[in-house]
Amino acid sequence: MAILVPTLLVPVACDEQDLDVFSEVRTLRVLGVRADLPYASPGDRPSLDMLLHDGAPGGLQPDGTAREVRVVWLEGCVNPPGDMYYLCYPALHAVMDRVSDEDLAFDRVPEGVPMGFGLNYRATIPADVISSKPEDPELVYPYGLSYVFFAACAGDLRKLPEADRAEDFPLGCFRTGSSERLGDQDFLYGYFPIYAFETLRNANPEIAGVLFGPGATGTPCTDSGSCAAGEVCSKAGYCIATVPRCVQEDEEDCPGIQFKPLVEASTLERATMAKVPEQDAPIENTWVMYHSTAGSWKAGSRMIHDPDMGFQSDYEGYWRAPKTGDREVRVWAVVRDNRGGVSWVHRDVWVE
Repeated sequence: MAILVPTLLVPVACDEQDLDVFSEVRTLRVLGVRADLPYASPGDRPSLDMLLHDGAPGGLQPDGTAREVRVVWLEGCVNPPGDMYYLCYPALHAVMDRVSDEDLAFDRVPEGVPMGFGLNYRATIPADVISSKPEDPELVYPYGLSYVFFAACAGDLRKLPEADRAEDFPLGCFRTGSSERLGDQDFLYGYFPIYAFETLRNANPEIAGVLFGPGATGTPCTDSGSCAAGEVCSKAGYCIATVPRCVQEDEEDCPGIQFKPLVEASTLERATMAKVPEQDAPIENTWVMYHSTAGSWKAGSRMIHDPDMGFQSDYEGYWRAPKTGDREVRVWAVVRDNRGGVSWVHRDVWVE
């Protein structure tokens, strides 16, 4: 079984305890998909980037290297009835009818098939994406909708001939060289909706900088001897801060380390949408999700702005170091708005 990942999920409405667990990346996870054109125009070619991390127990091989994760992107679903993503499955199956398992195994894209492989992908917005959608007299700004689906698999991607074409995703994930299907720790799929307008635009949230408690020089390095006191050389080859591990019996009693992406209120845009003219549009909802490869968070998600409360300056997250040390940990902040805009930053830290 796989997990469906709707990339515009607003988890701030969920139970706080569930959010804390969600923030701990312990499986194969897509933390975000970002388009350089969150609102596109007919004929545009938006560039999509995926933020993916493999935190599953089997994510590291015996030699310490990361296992391979295959990523595929699928288009072909434009203006489904009611804009419902789950009505896209017949279109996805039609795309996969033109693709073989061998194509999937070798990252091969048959000519004319709207698909791609890897963490980056250029989508194609049809020229008639707006004109082909039934007219709606209530719309201030006519629009079209193109869905881009994706799948991430820590094994072999294969077609599922037995899948229900109306209700099932057309691909499965199998242990390499085997007929064993992998589950939700090793396989997920999801979708990213791209709205197209003639004139409306939306920018991704601007992150002006980062506040992270311990700080670090970030100096390029080959070993820790070239780093300042209190720093070590990271796997990525730059100096990172060190922090003590949690020594409390209950991890929730450990001190939190501030992590905050700097978002200025002046950069937030009006949430102009298909039925909301600019003069009536409030400032867009904006929130941040916090994630880490180890440790925990005092709050996994925080609102930055909503129409009722306005701008909230205290949206920082507080990360608690894990109880086991001698390890490198990555923390992320993924900032979203309610019109498909996404931006993210990360920091690495060494837990002593």
